[in-house]
Amino acid sequence: MYHHGVRRPWSAAHPGSRPGAGCRAVIAVSVSLLLLVAEPAAGVGSQASQPPPVATPGTASDPTTTVPPPVEPTSSPRPPHSAAEVETAAAATVRAFGRQPYMDVLAAAAAEAAGRRAGGCALSDARLAGVMLAITFTEAGPLASSTVAPSPMTLSRWDGSAALYSFGSTATAYRTAFWHPGVGLWQFDHPWPNTASERIDTASAAALAAQVIAQRFCTWTSSTGLSQFAYSVRPWHGCDAATGAGEACRAIFLNHFAANGAGLADDGLVGFTLQDGVTRRGGTQGRTCRIVGQAATVACLYVDPSAAQGSRAWTSGGFSPNPISSPFYVVRDGTAERRYWLGEDSGYAIDITASATIGSNPRSTLTWASGERLCDLSTLRGACELRAPSWKRWRYDQVNGTYAPLVGDFDGNGRSDIFWYAPGTAGDSLWLTRGTGVPPLKLAPRVDGRYAPLVGDFDGNGIDDIFWYGAGGAADGLWLGAGGGSFVASGQAVAGTYEPVVGDFDGDARDDIFWYATVDDGSSPEQLWLSGTQGFVVSPRAVRDGLAPFVGDFNGDGTADIFWYGPGGAADGLWFGRPGGAFLSSSRSVGGVYEPLVGDFDGNGRDDVLWYARGFAADWLWTAAAGGAFQTGPVTINGTYRSVVGDISGNGLDDIVWYAAGEAGDAVWLGAAGGTFRADADVRLANRYVPLVGSFDSSTGLDIFWYAAGSVSDGLWFG
Repeated sequence: MYHHGVRRPWSAAHPGSRPGAGCRAVIAVSVSLLLLVAEPAAGVGSQASQPPPVATPGTASDPTTTVPPPVEPTSSPRPPHSAAEVETAAAATVRAFGRQPYMDVLAAAAAEAAGRRAGGCALSDARLAGVMLAITFTEAGPLASSTVAPSPMTLSRWDGSAALYSFGSTATAYRTAFWHPGVGLWQFDHPWPNTASERIDTASAAALAAQVIAQRFCTWTSSTGLSQFAYSVRPWHGCDAATGAGEACRAIFLNHFAANGAGLADDGLVGFTLQDGVTRRGGTQGRTCRIVGQAATVACLYVDPSAAQGSRAWTSGGFSPNPISSPFYVVRDGTAERRYWLGEDSGYAIDITASATIGSNPRSTLTWASGERLCDLSTLRGACELRAPSWKRWRYDQVNGTYAPLVGDFDGNGRSDIFWYAPGTAGDSLWLTRGTGVPPLKLAPRVDGRYAPLVGDFDGNGIDDIFWYGAGGAADGLWLGAGGGSFVASGQAVAGTYEPVVGDFDGDARDDIFWYATVDDGSSPEQLWLSGTQGFVVSPRAVRDGLAPFVGDFNGDGTADIFWYGPGGAADGLWFGRPGGAFLSSSRSVGGVYEPLVGDFDGNGRDDVLWYARGFAADWLWTAAAGGAFQTGPVTINGTYRSVVGDISGNGLDDIVWYAAGEAGDAVWLGAAGGTFRADADVRLANRYVPLVGSFDSSTGLDIFWYAAGSVSDGLWFG
């Protein structure tokens, strides 16, 4: 508690003081203020345990310097405070301060002062804390306010060196990617080996400030040419005033330090009103990030000046001609401090990175680069693997294992489920989707065997079934979905080697199977299996060899058709599905080697075909018209990609996701009326995935589960 008594000032009465002014301040606030009774915060002692180098004032040209100046922290350059400002500071009797930062100051001061006293230096906890607090008002501001506390996030704007601007030019087009050299309540700049993260966090910053001040206080001699107070605060330019070195800070210190007796333990602090809304990190957010190209995650700090707690005067446009930075991330990467500006924060078309060796002067060591280099794993922003378009939500998931996954509505609830089939004897799993934000119900069915499974609603009950096809003479089976993720099994016999295609070829709301043999060796005749109320009705169908069939509804009649594509110069054909399994056949001519992509890209209710030629060959779009005709037109893709087709945007037209392993540019093309596409979003899909398209939530658009075999992270685009 506070004891009334006589102050022990550093020197003569400070400028502008009035007899009794200090006592009136103490009486006014003594009931509500937290005084100097605190235990050291955890970890503070360890950070302060190694004393800094002995500090001497000035620079190498300073006549008061008797030895070469050591490495010590300094604040960013700023002009001295005017006499009027010092007068204002001296008159203030109550100042606001964040509660958490205040407790960090007390803890750091107590830990540091105790060590100094053990070494014979007469420094009280309160005196050291008082000096530390005084500095923050001159460096971070405001000088005198009982309602606005200094912000731990404060970023210096006094220095306009060109090197601090992005790419080292004041004429840069990216002005708000600006490296603020001085950071935090004590505006630490260089050459101390800490990053902006440690300078903002008042637990670590207070420990450093306590070390520096105590070292200078305890090594002061009159030969320095400065008062002991001025020498103690010499590294902080904000303490200087037109009335003398350190005077701005001394005026504030004298209003809050109370020497309450002969013993050092009797000293105290008065005149601070503590605010819970100003926390240790000042409104910054600690997050987890990953630097592109590095496997391990790193701690990162997200600094958004608009979210600063406490004083925000330094964020206003008129505060300085130098910019205020867009939100940025701070990462300690080995010996480098890196700051990252994401385009989604800055509004620029590029991401920007700046790096400097920790402890160096950034004005001479900064390097700048553009490109995607950081992923914020906490909020899934930036250069994150599996990054979805901005209009799609996404999250990471983890399957862990090697599977041949199947997608279907296996419980009949209208949402897609995933059957994780592990060929052979490994364990299988069935994930039943329960709803947005609800974990799937995980079942453990048992398959045992190697199959080429086919998914379809073969009995027409609204629940998807699985046909377990064993190529050649292997046993086959049919699992009919019975609801709730259960199945009713029955034996089947295909007896042949086929490339089957599934679709409702007769329009009876039951899926059928066309068993196509790419090579006619006499043992695998083509067959059409039409689903009926009593199982499959089998009929032979003859198709020539060497084709690559695919299914779509190309005339929009609700019945599945088969496009018989002959890669290269082979003849092509199109079979339109009809009731009873009778197909209407017509010839087509494609001419070339393509990867056909099927979807209703123009929204007219008929499936179109995009003929994608990998690399830089010509690509074509066939848009389906009435009567089964196509209108053809060129499209340009240029590149080697994998693709996913589906209405993921929910606008009723099918879209295409183009992705390639590695750092190639990935993109989303949105379908549009008239057979055009709109490149809408950049996405990031560098790994190899098996994309699983389905409706995994209640939104209108389709979702994509990106499965990567093994232990690679998987993810879901949804919403």
